[in-house]
Amino acid sequence: MIKLTPPFKGATPARITQGYHDKHRAIDMISLTPASTLGSGTPMVAPEDVEVLRIVGDGYSMTEKEAIASRTHGWGIFLKGLETGKVHLYWHCPPYFPVNVGDTVKRGKIVAFMGNSGTVYAGGVYVPITERYTNRGTHLHQELFNSYRNGIKRGWSDPAAMIDWELKPTYTLVEELGAHAKVLLKMSKVIKK
Repeated sequence: MIKLTPPFKGATPARITQGYHDKHRAIDMISLTPASTLGSGTPMVAPEDVEVLRIVGDGYSMTEKEAIASRTHGWGIFLKGLETGKVHLYWHCPPYFPVNVGDTVKRGKIVAFMGNSGTVYAGGVYVPITERYTNRGTHLHQELFNSYRNGIKRGWSDPAAMIDWELKPTYTLVEELGAHAKVLLKMSKVIKK
C-alpha cells in the first residue's frame, strides 16, 4: 500500500486534535511551529505526487480584497493523488495559494499554508473571528476520499491510517520563500486593483 507524506514539517500523531469518526470524516491537526504564531502560515505539502484539482472558498460572492481580510469564509485546496488515485482536501487555509489549478506538485512540496478561515472550533468551542487574529483555532482539516465529482465526495478514508509518519516534507528554505513570494505577488495584484 502506498503511504502518504505527513502534511507539514513536525506533523506527528500527537498533533491530531480530532480524529476520524462517523461525524467527522477527517483529521484535524495543529502545528506549533513557528511557536510565535501557533502554526499560522505553516507550509503544507502534497501528501503524494498530485495534480491541483480545485481551489475553493465558501465566500464566492466576496471580492478578492474582502477575501484577504476575511476569516469568516473557509478556503481549501483539492488535490488529486497521482500515486493512489485518491482525492485530498486541505481546509481552513488563507485565501491565497502558491499553486494554481492544473499544476502538478511532487510529494513533499508546498501546496498551501495553514490558517483558521471558515467555521472554527477549538476544544469543541466556537472561536470568534476577533480571537482568530491571535491565531487561535489555526489548524489543518484534512480529508481523504476516493472521488470528487460535481461537488460530491465519495468513499472517505482516515488520512492518519495512510500517513507514514517517518516520511518528511522535502521542500527547501528557498522553495518555502518562493511559495511565500508567490502568495504575496497574488495579494499585491489584488490590492492594487
